[in-house]
Amino acid sequence: MMKKFILFTAGIFFLLTKTDAQVAVNSSGNSPDASAMLDIQATDKGLLIPRMSTSDMNNISNPATGLTVFVTDNNHFYYYNGSQWVDLSEEPDKDWQVNGNDMYSIPSGNVGIGTSSPSGKLHVVASNASMIFNYDNLSLKYTANNSHYPYIEWRDNNGNRGMFLGWGTPGSLIDMRMENGAKLNIAGGYVGINNSSPQYQLDVVNTDASRVGSFVSNRTSHDDIAVFGEVANTDYYGIGGEFIGGWFGARTYVFPSGNNTYYGLYSFVSGGTGTNYGVYAYTSGDNGVTNFSLYGITSAPSDKGSAGFFVNNDDTGIGIHGIGNNVSNYWYTNNGAGIIGNGTYYGTIGFTGYDDDSAVGVYGGFTEDTQTDATGVFGYSMPADYYGYGVKGLGGWIGVYGYTDSNGYYGVFADGDLGASGTKSFVIDDPRDPANKILKHFSIESDEVLNVYRGTVQLDRNGEAEVQMPSYFKVINRNFSYQLTPIGQAAPGLYVAREIGNGNSFRIAGGNPGQKISWTVYAERNDPYLQQHPERRRVEIEKSPKERGKYIRPELYGQPKEKGMFYTKIPEIKKAKVPAPQTDKKLKHPVKTR
Repeated sequence: MMKKFILFTAGIFFLLTKTDAQVAVNSSGNSPDASAMLDIQATDKGLLIPRMSTSDMNNISNPATGLTVFVTDNNHFYYYNGSQWVDLSEEPDKDWQVNGNDMYSIPSGNVGIGTSSPSGKLHVVASNASMIFNYDNLSLKYTANNSHYPYIEWRDNNGNRGMFLGWGTPGSLIDMRMENGAKLNIAGGYVGINNSSPQYQLDVVNTDASRVGSFVSNRTSHDDIAVFGEVANTDYYGIGGEFIGGWFGARTYVFPSGNNTYYGLYSFVSGGTGTNYGVYAYTSGDNGVTNFSLYGITSAPSDKGSAGFFVNNDDTGIGIHGIGNNVSNYWYTNNGAGIIGNGTYYGTIGFTGYDDDSAVGVYGGFTEDTQTDATGVFGYSMPADYYGYGVKGLGGWIGVYGYTDSNGYYGVFADGDLGASGTKSFVIDDPRDPANKILKHFSIESDEVLNVYRGTVQLDRNGEAEVQMPSYFKVINRNFSYQLTPIGQAAPGLYVAREIGNGNSFRIAGGNPGQKISWTVYAERNDPYLQQHPERRRVEIEKSPKERGKYIRPELYGQPKEKGMFYTKIPEIKKAKVPAPQTDKKLKHPVKTR
């Protein structure tokens, strides 16, 4: 500012204003400079202009423009600008402008500190220096020196560092950290949050937050994706997402408010020529651990859903295929099925513990209103000749029960021989006391395969009668025997006059005229089945190799049940509690966050 003090020279020597001559004041006798009216030169003395108080200055009458004085009240120089006295110490320059408490740069170029050629609006160059910016309780400090790489830190008025941003090895690490330990590191293309040594593109470590990461889209009516992962550069390589949890590996929520179809979890695989799994679940554990690869829970009634619903839309598809006992091969059908089970001992097992007569362990049914002989339950087992049980039943009351209504034919039908180790009987409610008693009749056993026909006939006046047999009689029978019983009186001469021969009848004679005769014919069954399987007539049969040493009823001979010819290992039935759904607040009342 002192460069402007030369302005006062015109007023000091006002006495010279009436002459055009130049004046030099010095002790050397030098002439004045050609450009100056007054040239004062000295090496040991100064120039004193009038000194006065502020009051004296203000009392000067009609001061000339440029008049200069020194005010002793504040020891400042003042000059008169034509309208007022101006303090020379407050005169603005051409670089900075003061406006109240604000100051700003007048030039529009760059500002350099420590450099004469700034390349930015503010360019600071220092080999060992800091920049500190303070505002209220926050300070921003940039430091660069010989012992540290550049960094920026934020501190409060007490000097506590709130956040640090800096470099480690130049070009390889950016380190931003909070005083509480949380930090962001960028090293070698890896980003670490709260992790000073990131091992992945993004490596986050959480120590005290309920969520490590949160991704939320607030757009409406859009199928936005909060998190998207894709690693599919090469076929059969890459995992789109991987989650590891101490309780849940992954948990999904949907909170519907409409009447559409919603999915808690949806997965899709399509293409290729190998084996595709829409969902692959694996559990492993021992030492009393209960494992379920898939576990579904629903509280919907039977007509509104189920815990699991599996659909195969292919014409030959299978809804559920279950494999147990770690078998290496499994069986299926090209005709399609709702459920197929494969296991070492049992393909499919159904249990019920319902204490009611209507409880059913396994139920198979066909309920469509069509004219077809569909099968409710079908059992098949033909591993080799003389091996396999199609259906086997074991019951404390009835082993196998079959029923048909009045419009049907057979409650139980055997397409082949029907055997029984006990009696064969028919059982009905005793008509005399149907509510409290059962009437039971037994079948007649024989060492032959016999058909029995009986009836009565009245003899003619000659004491004879022709007995006509059914038209199919000779087609399915052979080797006939007869029994005649006179009714009302003895008939000592009663006999069969003619057996069943070319015709389909036999003749009775030797009785009394008009007498009633009861007759019975026993015939050995000889239909096409027995004609083609004559071995079925055998009474004494050698046991096959697989049957030898075994018994139909081993307990009758003091043998254990395992020696039974029809013994089957019954599944070891254990009762266990159904795993209940978690009832803590995290599952019972999932929090919907936005």
